[in-house]
Amino acid sequence: MDFWGQASGLTVAGTVVTGRFQEGVPRTPFLPRSRWLAGVSGRRSLSSSTPSDEGRPVRYGSGRLARGATGGDRGDDGAGKKRVRDNSNANSGGGYSFSRGRGRRGGRGTGRGVGRGGGRDGDRGDARLITASMSRATCPQDILSIVRDHHRELDHIHVSTAFNKLGKVAKSRDLSRRRLSADEDFQKLLGIARSLAEESKLGSQAVANATHGIAKLHEAGRLESRLDATDESMDATLVALEGEAVRVAPDMKPQEMANTLYAYGVMDRMPGEGTWAALETAAVRVAPDLKPQEVANTLYAYGVKGRMPEEGAWAALEIAVVRVTPDMKPQEVANTLYAYGVMGRMPGERTWAALDTAALRVARNMNSLDVAHTLWCYATMKSMPGDKTWAALEFAAMRVARDMNSQKVALTLWSYATQKSMPGDKTWLALEFAAMRVARDMKQQNVADTLWSYATLGRMPRDKMWAVLETAAVRVAPDMKPQNVALTLWSYATLKRMPGDKTWAALEFAAVRVARDMKPQNVANTVFAYATLSILQNVAHPSCYAALWELVNGLEARDFSDESLRMLFHAYLMHHSASRSVTVTYPAWLMVEARGAWMRNVEDDVTVSRGRRSLARVFDELGVRHEVERRTGDGYFSMDIYLPDYDVAVQFNGPTHYYHTSESSSTSRDASTTTRTAKTELRDFFLATQCAKVVTVPWFELTELEGSPENWRLYVKEKLAKEAGVEV
Repeated sequence: MDFWGQASGLTVAGTVVTGRFQEGVPRTPFLPRSRWLAGVSGRRSLSSSTPSDEGRPVRYGSGRLARGATGGDRGDDGAGKKRVRDNSNANSGGGYSFSRGRGRRGGRGTGRGVGRGGGRDGDRGDARLITASMSRATCPQDILSIVRDHHRELDHIHVSTAFNKLGKVAKSRDLSRRRLSADEDFQKLLGIARSLAEESKLGSQAVANATHGIAKLHEAGRLESRLDATDESMDATLVALEGEAVRVAPDMKPQEMANTLYAYGVMDRMPGEGTWAALETAAVRVAPDLKPQEVANTLYAYGVKGRMPEEGAWAALEIAVVRVTPDMKPQEVANTLYAYGVMGRMPGERTWAALDTAALRVARNMNSLDVAHTLWCYATMKSMPGDKTWAALEFAAMRVARDMNSQKVALTLWSYATQKSMPGDKTWLALEFAAMRVARDMKQQNVADTLWSYATLGRMPRDKMWAVLETAAVRVAPDMKPQNVALTLWSYATLKRMPGDKTWAALEFAAVRVARDMKPQNVANTVFAYATLSILQNVAHPSCYAALWELVNGLEARDFSDESLRMLFHAYLMHHSASRSVTVTYPAWLMVEARGAWMRNVEDDVTVSRGRRSLARVFDELGVRHEVERRTGDGYFSMDIYLPDYDVAVQFNGPTHYYHTSESSSTSRDASTTTRTAKTELRDFFLATQCAKVVTVPWFELTELEGSPENWRLYVKEKLAKEAGVEV
């Protein structure tokens, strides 16, 4: 058995098992799913489910074969038995009664249907009463009691109204905790919808309302988590509705088209190509009349379904966006930007400018989800908004941070880090407090994204933040995917932070578990992280370190990006610069392609900062021979200023060489409030192996000298004497 097979049986003491994003693909935020709350209804609880017999196979307009479920017969009670009704609706069970003493109603062909036969003159009035009563319903039980007592009389208008209303009251308080899928009256409603769809008796509004209503119920968590063949009745209904959507799409009004597309996005159910083409044709036709919410919903559907509009549809929707953005509400602006981000296609300049202006206008009224999605879009599109918009969004982030859940906090931090833009101290403080509040609810990706954001921005978490992140990392490590394991370890190393014993063990166990599934970049990040912590924290390599290098040996140089190749070469240098007990074998290409990537980076990094030039002038004034940007003997590193007469490297450390902390945010900085980054310490570690002494000059110490040439000369002389023993 190999290392990974043996390691799979390991356990980690103290680890609690709770059992973008792909590389190159931006992380996509999940939309929140509202859950029904338990409450008290004045009507009735949801009735128990009744086993249904298998129905006959039916081929719908989309060409898909589905098995019809029972309950579609208007005179069937959903359990295969005919229901007998009297003129007083005695079997209504407390539901609505529409009887006016005319005698028995109902049954096929006698009620008001859609071509279901003749009816009495008064039935039309009763049909209107049914519609009105459904419209006045305030909870699902009210609607379903009407369906139960009048299912043989319902037509396409009633079906449309019922689903529309169910969608609107999906989040109302409800007596039952059970899902609607188990309710026999809801199954009757699905059966009626199927029956009408099979007979092509649903108009465009009914198709849109039914599909949209089901989507809203699904979004509210009131249906099964997966709307597929595992629920035959629901699947058959959706197939039938999809077939009708193709037929009625040419007649759809703007809202009907937008609601139908939006529904498919919410349900995470991909319609057939013919259905999508029909809806896209409808979108082009109605685009000039789309309202702001309809534009946002249409683009949202394209985004979440991973579909790129055809050029004609893209152009029509772009024009619509420019037209409606002045009237967009905060959520509509955020959803539109989110859609573009998910599609990964930059809109035209006019469209982007219009959305930027709209974001500035509505930022003050955005809620936490709007802010997170808007920032995420800008980060994903790698485009900075205008200065005023960015400032408005930052203020909004500070305002809504207290309302953010774990996902929104992580997404907001990730967006700032991706843009490499550090928000102001007040905004960061609000986000950090929010992260501490929700850390216990963070999922594995949230934890990894949060740590990655701190590391990427060079921001050191405060002690309380570290504590909650450590606890969260231990909790989610058993569920971590390969990339999140790698990013978490990379973040600890980049922040020069040694995980606690439980965290270290949990992450090592996770690395062993997922290593075989790691992509090349994940492997490089993990190897680099372990090598860095071994050097800077003086800890032994974990048991999986050599095995990770074996994975590298099984890959080719072309499998890695230049950045990953540099990380591998850096890890190689670290391993060979310190005596370590672990024996590692390296691929032959490491000293060719990986070394080449490292050397190219050294050669390209020749920018001389203003601070370095000022420091070099001081050595000129002191008459000390020096060289600027001198390579080390091995050629692997560059020294800011080298004093050949003393074999001393002088390094000017600007702000990026120090972690940003709450303490260092003040105007006064010194050694007690600043910490050098891991990258800077590694640089100095390697320079110390190439020359006699390394002298570092922090930028904040020079700033305090107020630019006085005499003070600078005195400072440099004292610095050389103290740190290098050199008198000049």
